[in-house]
Amino acid sequence: MSIIVDNRHVENRIAFENHKKDLSTLGNKLKAGNLRTIMLFGEYHGCFYKIFGDVLIDAKSLRVIFLSGASYDVGDVLCNFSELVHLRYLRIEDSGMCGASLPNSITRFYHLLVLDLQEHYGELGFPRDMGNLLKLRHFLVHDDNIHSSIFEVEGIKEANDAKLAYLNHLDSLVLDWDNERCNRDPIREGNVLENLKPHDNIRELHIAGHGGVSCPNWLSGDLSIRNLESLLIKYVNWDTFPLPGKLYMTEGQERQGSVTSHDFHNLKRLELVNIQKLKRWHGDGTINLLPHLQSLTISDCPELTELPLSDSTSCQFQQSTICFPKLQEIKISECPKLLSFPPIPWTNSLLYVSIEGVDSGLEMLNYSKDESSLYITGKDAPDSMFWNVLDFNNLTELQLLGIQKCPPISLDHLKMLTCLKTLQITDSGSILLPVDCENEVKYNLLVENLEINSYGASGRELTQVLSHFPKLSNLLIRKCQNVARLGVAEQRTITTPESSLSPSANKAAKTLTTILQQQTGEAEEMETATADDGLLLLPPQIKVFEISECRELSLDSGGIQGLLSLQTLGIYDCPKLLCSSSSSYSPFPTSLQTLDLSKVEGMETLPSPLPNLTSLSITSCGNLRGGEVLWDLLAQGNLTSLYVHKTPNFFLGLEQSCSQVDKQEDVHRSWRLQELWTDDFARVLATPVCHLLSSSLTKLVLSCNDEVECFTKEQEKALHILTSIEDLEFYCCEKLQSLPAELSQIPTIKTLWISSCPAISSLGNLPNSLQRLGISYCPAISSLGNLPNSLQQLVIYDCPSISSLDGTTIGSLPKDRLPTSLREINVRSCGNEELKRQCRKLQGTIPIVQA
Repeated sequence: MSIIVDNRHVENRIAFENHKKDLSTLGNKLKAGNLRTIMLFGEYHGCFYKIFGDVLIDAKSLRVIFLSGASYDVGDVLCNFSELVHLRYLRIEDSGMCGASLPNSITRFYHLLVLDLQEHYGELGFPRDMGNLLKLRHFLVHDDNIHSSIFEVEGIKEANDAKLAYLNHLDSLVLDWDNERCNRDPIREGNVLENLKPHDNIRELHIAGHGGVSCPNWLSGDLSIRNLESLLIKYVNWDTFPLPGKLYMTEGQERQGSVTSHDFHNLKRLELVNIQKLKRWHGDGTINLLPHLQSLTISDCPELTELPLSDSTSCQFQQSTICFPKLQEIKISECPKLLSFPPIPWTNSLLYVSIEGVDSGLEMLNYSKDESSLYITGKDAPDSMFWNVLDFNNLTELQLLGIQKCPPISLDHLKMLTCLKTLQITDSGSILLPVDCENEVKYNLLVENLEINSYGASGRELTQVLSHFPKLSNLLIRKCQNVARLGVAEQRTITTPESSLSPSANKAAKTLTTILQQQTGEAEEMETATADDGLLLLPPQIKVFEISECRELSLDSGGIQGLLSLQTLGIYDCPKLLCSSSSSYSPFPTSLQTLDLSKVEGMETLPSPLPNLTSLSITSCGNLRGGEVLWDLLAQGNLTSLYVHKTPNFFLGLEQSCSQVDKQEDVHRSWRLQELWTDDFARVLATPVCHLLSSSLTKLVLSCNDEVECFTKEQEKALHILTSIEDLEFYCCEKLQSLPAELSQIPTIKTLWISSCPAISSLGNLPNSLQRLGISYCPAISSLGNLPNSLQQLVIYDCPSISSLDGTTIGSLPKDRLPTSLREINVRSCGNEELKRQCRKLQGTIPIVQA
């Protein structure tokens, strides 16, 4: 039997009760004693665990159980869980809300074949008795360390008693010694490992921390497990290793590997971790060293200098292909003496490469064919042969390339990356090699997104770099201290789609065209005369431009008006960028839709015109005032989102402007601002301002004000004017002692969230329209008061003083006192165990209870 619980069954109390009735009806008709299979699906099926417990009370003959989205004690759903002695298959996947709890009786299921707990993240309190599950073939968990505690071996007798050779259904074996133990006895541990021989068809073998001096005979000279598919060897000091080819140890002796490629003809995964003695491993020309190997991991081998991938006796590319012809994944880390590798990826079949902590000029390399990405970090002074580490011929499908602390990359190399869309460059003195020699050739690279971070070259060089990216759409520049001025590269033909602009914007665009045409000759002369003055000319086609932490950067005389396609502009911590802009015209293009300014100084008012602006964010911009430009933006009706913080004069004069046109019906209707975030409570909560915002504003966030202790009567009255407000939020108000009075009189509020307001001690009367209430990091709040009957969702985080929902106890709260619409309570992280305990009593009454 399969039952699916989806979101519609818990969307409200009526649907919840109806589904409970449906399940009860099913239980009355069902002969649970005859059930062989039960599968419960859906993230919220645990909300019905009590009714499931009643329905399945007689289900004692189950063979298959699959619980998907479990969030309860399994015994609460299956009351007779410990009696399911015929169970063959058990799979439990935890819910996103919280995990299931498993009873210890699982170890009594002697006929269990499959135990799948890969998606269960709770504690497993039964490893010592796992030996009872003699027929178990598959034990799947998310953490392999759990396996290592299943059986503890003290000596040879316990090893013999384990009788691993007789467990013919065992697929995976983990033999893990505590690497921190003091009582090491190499001879005894060697004998113990010899007696832990598994059956011949074992598929996975992990050996870690063994204190013997050599690998066991059953894994070397007298190899019996020839069908091995996965082998991990970790923290051992063996003199011999189960590896094919030639081995050189730190003592200087050369040894032939204790196995041949034929012995491990099925091996697909090999991991060598913390092997102190291993110095060199090469194939010595052996064909198909490990013919089916797909994954190779080498980690923490401090003396290792050579792998079959970098055999100095033969061509690297040829050798790596011969030794591991089917290799798909290779991970190498913390092998500081390992010098070289074949160019990556040396074959199209290679899907993933991760290299770090080696001595090859690389700090880190991460390549993923599935994600079409490659990130590479060089060391402080990589040499001119650095880029030989990559085989660009096999990177034609690469879409993202991230470069950090690397020497300049040749344009010819980049041209080979025909699918490259995103290029990220960090901590580089220069970018392309050589820029001057290739200045006359335009490569027309197809990169659309370029990120440049901590770039040390001049603005002139960066201008030349950008000229090779005619498709560039998104440009991000950060910490480029040698770029002194910012302008726009010459555009051969300047066109503006007049149909998409307002009349004022069309006029501005025509003025802009004239200005740019006049400046073309001037810009050419200036670029020639001052080629090294740090002037960066941006490509005119970019749509998104962000620049940050260029503290000495200023604008060229023409500003960036020439970016006629620019839609999003972000300027962060560039205090001088707008200081030198002319007051006769705006430095910004009229096409701009989103503007984000942070730590930008020097402007008295916002530049204009910005006829297409829909989103404006202002943070820490000194004495900047919105002025008439802000008024125009609001009156034009395009601006829908406004964020203003730490700019105390921004709203200066807005109340007066609003007062003068308060009675103009057309202006009132034109304002379309929907979302407003601000720390300036006084100027926003003014009656004239709120009157003009009343019909459009749906979300108001009052935050980050450490001075306001309470709202004035005038401010509370103004707040009531906002008749369209649906979402009201208060964040990070250190001294605020109470919410605005009479919130219950605002009939449109649906969401109220209070966070990090430590001085607020009560909520007062809540709006009767409230559907979602969230409270977090408010230690002084001890009571919620009367919850409105409209409430659907209640969330409480880190409010340890709240111990009940009504100021008394949940147990004394009659069901009819709860809001009839309440759908969800989340107090899982409330910080009060008593509240969580009491809320658990509401499970089965409220659809979703996370406690």
